[in-house]
Formats: sequence, C-alpha cells, structure tokens
Amino acid sequence: MTKIIVVQSFRGGTGKSTIASNLAVQLATLGKRVLVIDSDTRSPGIHALFGLTPESLGSTFTDYLLGHARIEDTIKDVSEQLKMPNGTLSVIPSSIILGDIATNLSSRRNFNKMRRAIEYVVDSTDVDIILVDTHPGVNEDMLLTAALGDVVLSVIRPDNQDYQGAHVTAELMRKLGSNVHLVLNKVHRRQPPTALRRKIERSLELPVIGVLPFTEEIMFAESQYVFSQKHKSHPFSKKIAEIATSLGDINEDNIKA
Repeated sequence: MTKIIVVQSFRGGTGKSTIASNLAVQLATLGKRVLVIDSDTRSPGIHALFGLTPESLGSTFTDYLLGHARIEDTIKDVSEQLKMPNGTLSVIPSSIILGDIATNLSSRRNFNKMRRAIEYVVDSTDVDIILVDTHPGVNEDMLLTAALGDVVLSVIRPDNQDYQGAHVTAELMRKLGSNVHLVLNKVHRRQPPTALRRKIERSLELPVIGVLPFTEEIMFAESQYVFSQKHKSHPFSKKIAEIATSLGDINEDNIKA
C-alpha cells in the first residue's frame, strides 16, 4: 500500500526541503520505491538537489496544475543519476519559470488536482512512498495537502517563533485528524538533544521523530547534491537514516510509539 508523507514547516529556512530530499534518498536506500512531489510552486528548488537542471525539467507539477500536462508526463526517474543501490527515486518538480511562479493558482483546484495526481500514482505505479514537499507557512494549500497525508512531518528549529508556529499548526492538524510528528532541525551541539526533545514533546504534545544537528557543511554544499548520500558517516546523515528507518514501514502504531 502506498503511503503519503507530507513535509511542512511554519516558516521558511527550517531546512524542510533539505530534510525531504535526504529522507527520500535514505528511504530509497532502504529498498523503497519513492516519489517526491515538489508542491511548492511559489519557491521551487528541490529539483536541484536531485541533479535536475532547468533544461532537463520538461513538464512540471505547475504545468499539470495549469492543465498544460498530464501528471504521468511530469515524473522524472533520477535513480540512475543518483546511483541508488536498492530502491528507486523519482521526482515531480515544479516550474522555475518566473511567469509560472507568479501565477495565482486556486487552492481548491490545487487540492483536487493534487488528490487526482496521488490517485494516479497509487493506482498506476508501484511506488511505496509519496513524499510531498510543501510551501512553508500555514495556508490553505498546505492544510489541504496535509489532509491527504498518512503522516505529516513538521520541521521546526529550537527557536521560540518556531515553537509558537508549530503549536498553531498542530492545533489545525489535530482538527484535520492528521498524524503529525515533529522533526527538530539545526540543534546546536551545546543544546542537549534528549532534554530538548522532552521539553518540546511536553510543550507541544506531539512526538519528536528525530533531532538533527546544526550542520555548516550543508550550507557550504549549496544545494548541489543530497548531503546524506555523499557524507554517509556524518552525524546529520546518521540521524536522517534513523528517521527513514522509523518511517520505512510507516506503520502508525510503531511511529506513534
């Protein structure tokens, strides 16, 4: 059965897309057939991490939303260029053409087309996991997309504004009946991860599925590649692998444990 993971954040700059791309690679490394949808049509970029250039994008998710392409024509298999050893990895990128980014897309139409896109993937492919990278913020697009997910990963930093935003998001997600888990990112080495994790879980009443260290090397990578694939022994990569293992079977009982 295909499982849907929605990755979101209250604010930009949390590392949401970095985490989404790294999780996708790690899940594929575990032997899963993974599809990433970049639904952030207003600030797309996840394609660059998978080695897709502006010239190689072809038909995009934006084209699909605008009625200019079929969803099946937007899927790009990047398994070979990423040298995936076990599973497969495909991506549906969003357009980086300025006119497309500036287009005001209807949220309700987006939701209906997103739902139909997911239905097509579930019914017509052998994908195990659909991972949806969303636009940051609490907006109708994100909430409607989150409602389609089996699991919502909310990425936050150890920052008071992020805590408050995560609290607002969590309340909305609970009303939607979403299964929300937190990923705590950019944790400084001076911050004890276990104590921080417990504090956040008590405060927000949500489980923390992973705590990721602040990593300068990711910034210097300049989004040219998926960090955990190139630096497998790095502490960040090991933590990403742990989260991927937890999500691998996406059994709600063991995720909530």
